[in-house]
Order: sequence, then C-alpha cells, then structure tokens
Amino acid sequence: MLFNSLTFVVFFALVLSAYWTMRHWNARKNLLLVASYLFYGAWNPPFAALLFATTALDFYLGRKMGKVETPGERTVWLGSASR
Repeated sequence: MLFNSLTFVVFFALVLSAYWTMRHWNARKNLLLVASYLFYGAWNPPFAALLFATTALDFYLGRKMGKVETPGERTVWLGSASR
C-alpha cells in the first residue's frame, strides 16, 4: 500500500474515524496496533509476521524485566533480547 494511493487514503480515513469514535485509551491502542499490522501486511505479509513475532518477544521480555528485583537479573533478560 503506497502513501499516495487511493487505498491508503481510504484506509487512513477509516482508521482515523474509528480512532476518534473510541473513548477508551486501551481500545485506541489496540486499533492502532492492528491497523499497523494490516498496513505492513498489505505490503509484504512475511514482514507483518516478523513484526508480530518481535512485538510478542519484546512484550514478554519487558514483562519479565519488570518483575525482576535486581539490576543484574534485568541485564540478563536484556541480554537475552539482543541474541
């Protein structure tokens, strides 16, 4: 999907109007996340799968780092993310 195409303009208008009709911030975040995956998936579906996989891994490791008490353990989780 190119930025200067009619498809993008319609997609953007739909996402923007859906965004402003939602009242809760969590719903808005989820809408933008799904719209991002759809946008990248329209260009090349394997990249959308890669984006989803890295998002899930970062979310998992971030939650693990948030639960750990010592900085040394956080460094271990951070190091596991870079490998």
